[in-house]
Amino acid sequence: MADNENDSPPEQIEAELLARDGDTALGIACEQQRRAEKLGDSAAAAAWRRIARAIVPIELERLRRMLDETSGVTGSDTYPAATHVTVAADRDEAPKSDGRLGSHAGENAWSAAATASGGQIPPKVVRRAVTTTNDVERRRRGEPMSTSRTVPRITICGIPELGGHSAAGVTHVLSILDPNSPDPLEFAAFAPHRRLILRFHDVIEPQPDQIAPTREDVERLLVFGREVSETPEANLLIHCRAGVSRSTAAAALILMQANPEWPASMALDAVAAIRPRAWPNLLILEFGDALLGRNGDLAVAAGAIYRRILARDPEFRHQMIDAGRGREVIAAYRKAD
Repeated sequence: MADNENDSPPEQIEAELLARDGDTALGIACEQQRRAEKLGDSAAAAAWRRIARAIVPIELERLRRMLDETSGVTGSDTYPAATHVTVAADRDEAPKSDGRLGSHAGENAWSAAATASGGQIPPKVVRRAVTTTNDVERRRRGEPMSTSRTVPRITICGIPELGGHSAAGVTHVLSILDPNSPDPLEFAAFAPHRRLILRFHDVIEPQPDQIAPTREDVERLLVFGREVSETPEANLLIHCRAGVSRSTAAAALILMQANPEWPASMALDAVAAIRPRAWPNLLILEFGDALLGRNGDLAVAAGAIYRRILARDPEFRHQMIDAGRGREVIAAYRKAD
């Protein structure tokens, strides 16, 4: 095979590429697809997309074997990422949280998930989540917290759900909107609150007619998050269009900033408990990782979230690759160091 895959048409190297390590092969295919798209070569882009789609089932089988080998591992503070909160991330079968961190319903969802999982959710992961929700309730009652830092109460939703939170006592709102989207009318019914509005598309790579999130956007997000964490009795609502990608990434960063001693997996698992269909925007997480000095662990933890979604819905990988978000698919299959 040529040293540079660009030197050979995709059809000539497909068999050799499929024989490679799946993680490496998928990375090559997605990268070449992006390059072809940037050059306007639709035929080559389609060929690379087909190769990427052929690689993913191979990696899915590897993932299933890995899950079989690692499920039930509960003896350490460090767990194989793919085993975290397997049931709680399932749209159809998981017990549903009410979308809030720091609520009794959220705590009940974690406890029910632990029972329903048949032992696949490590008990310490459940205890950490329950401790987090209990800490918020203690803070609200003026009782000592079990950790030294404040965990703000967080709700994540999409625009269609905003009306249901107008009477929830929200003190802060982080709105992440498309650049040309109108301001949601539902906020007219909310009590006075502090609000930050960020505008960018839900993309992780530069695309024609799409505005990607920037480092400056994430800096503003974190400044706002620090204000929330320093406000007694703060009740933060974070929303984007669907409450799945941009808002969940923002929530994870705010939690990590408020609790720098947490492992990244704890913040991502907490977000998945609030919003089981979470697929956090990787570019937002990468900017936040750099600003918070996390040395890449947020991207690794996000890979576990992506992996759980793809294990449940393998076809979703095609939508993400076609949407230019192949790097997130790669993160789902990347082997832990």
